[in-house]
Amino acid sequence: MNRRVLGLLTALAAGACSRDAAPVPEAAWVVGDDGAGIVRLGMTRDDLIAAGGVRGDGGGECEFVRPESAPSGLLAMLVNGTVRSVDVSAAGIATVAGIGVGSTEEQVRKAYPWSRSQLHKYTSGHYLLVDIGGVEGSRRLVFETDGTRVTRYRVGRIPEVDWVEGCA
Repeated sequence: MNRRVLGLLTALAAGACSRDAAPVPEAAWVVGDDGAGIVRLGMTRDDLIAAGGVRGDGGGECEFVRPESAPSGLLAMLVNGTVRSVDVSAAGIATVAGIGVGSTEEQVRKAYPWSRSQLHKYTSGHYLLVDIGGVEGSRRLVFETDGTRVTRYRVGRIPEVDWVEGCA
């Protein structure tokens, strides 16, 4: 199991997910080049709390948190208290181009023809990398696949979005 997945699972076990939170409809959690739902790249932990709260331990240089209203499978990675990426590990949360967990590699390439592929570090799948720029520095979508379909993906600022092992 790669360390990014392990970090996400640790965040979930630490209370980053809650069945008590009143979720915002998943349609409101479309992933764009600057975040998803109420979560925007560059927000602080305090900004997230003011926007509706977060679940997570609130400590450390790097952590995964779940916005209270976010659907299951969406976590924000904070580095030094600032959102650097938004990670999606469940179907039902798509990018503005309609790509999400379960989409095929071909669908990703059609939606993002400028994407490039790298071999996955831990599986026989790929990382499909989509550079999307941004005003405050480079941003990227990273789709992880099993060689055929997207198994998880994230949007974020470079270099953190490229951290294969997340906070580990």
